[in-house]
Amino acid sequence: MTAKKFKLIQGLFDSEHAKNLLLELVESKIRYHKKQMLSNQERFGVDKEHSEKRINELEHLRSDLVDLFGQAS
Repeated sequence: MTAKKFKLIQGLFDSEHAKNLLLELVESKIRYHKKQMLSNQERFGVDKEHSEKRINELEHLRSDLVDLFGQAS
């Protein structure tokens, strides 16, 4: 399989728009990992440690972004 590149986010954003965009992206990833964790645990009895770790990392990232944008305003 050959590698492909995709542009997920492109453009210049004011701080409020950037904050909303990044926080929504992080929230979406948190929801994704929560669904995956539940699904994998129910269907396969898979250990949820990886998803819990990733959710924790994303929640810290969300907090850091809120702090960063709070300082910028």
